[in-house]
Amino acid sequence: MLLFIVVGWTAVVLFGFWNNDGMRKVLSRRFDRRFPPGTDAPADRFFVGIARPTYRNLLDPHEDIGFLVLEEDNLKFFGDTLELSFPWSVFSSVRRRSNAHTWLGIGGWVSLEGKTAEGKELRLLIEPRENSIVVANWAMNRKIRERLRTFIEPEIGVDSKRA
Repeated sequence: MLLFIVVGWTAVVLFGFWNNDGMRKVLSRRFDRRFPPGTDAPADRFFVGIARPTYRNLLDPHEDIGFLVLEEDNLKFFGDTLELSFPWSVFSSVRRRSNAHTWLGIGGWVSLEGKTAEGKELRLLIEPRENSIVVANWAMNRKIRERLRTFIEPEIGVDSKRA
């Protein structure tokens, strides 16, 4: 039984983002067609999986995968099926949250939280997919949180040690 658990966990760690690089290449080509090199293409972008709180899937916590684009005035997501754009002013905090990968000890969400102009609660859940090996994205999770804080909580910024 113990061997089954160890083999299963190792398989998820090594193959949980199977074909991640292939998906990234396809979406990169699509992104580069939209923002050709040499134009005003955003420099700050991260390859991530995202989900809105209403999304539920037992096998995959990511609603879509694509690029999280950090622009001066807006946060954008350019994915396989979703395109989202939010002004930075709607977000008030950056937090760490659990997902299915957290329960296996191999990941977690970066949670952007705030309110829309209409006063509705807003949450965008983000998990780095920069690397094809799931646990290799742990450090990227912290880097993305700190980078987002420079836009959302500028008085705290990258010096923050909050989770």
